[in-house]
Amino acid sequence: RNVSTCSWSATLWSECSSDCGSGKVQRNVTCSGLEGSDCAMEQPADSAPCYSIDGCGWTVSDWSTCNSTCGPGQQSRDVECPSQNDADCQTLGPPRTQRCHGTVGCSWTVESWGVCSSHCGFGSRSRR
Repeated sequence: RNVSTCSWSATLWSECSSDCGSGKVQRNVTCSGLEGSDCAMEQPADSAPCYSIDGCGWTVSDWSTCNSTCGPGQQSRDVECPSQNDADCQTLGPPRTQRCHGTVGCSWTVESWGVCSSHCGFGSRSRR
């Protein structure tokens, strides 16, 4: 059997298996002979690493609770690019922190009423 004219043929590479970060491309590689050993040259690769940023977009978690129970504070959230490389998401990421104003721990502190402003008739009293 004559194998001197046998050669490798390969299909086009597939899309990258990841649309954000590291992945793999694949293709079918076949020898025109009956067996792979019929082809004299080394078999071309049927897979290769790839890196894509086409589908990279920020993922964000919910805001944390305000770190203040009464008054101004701050809350935070996780903001990540799925590839673990912020530059791949191509835009400035959304904020990771923001100001907040806690109220759940707030309560009124009231002092006793003061004396009446008038000794006779209408007057007023105040307290803090």
